Amino acid sequence: SLNDNNNQIDYINFSDGGYIEISKNKRYIINCFSLL
Repeated sequence: SLNDNNNQIDYINFSDGGYIEISKNKRYIINCFSLL
């Protein structure tokens, strides 16, 4: 999603390091990161 000029990307960040990536086409990509 970095440098993605074709879609407007919005991020909802969480304190645990995960985030939800919301693209213009309403597809939801959920990314979760475990703390090391």
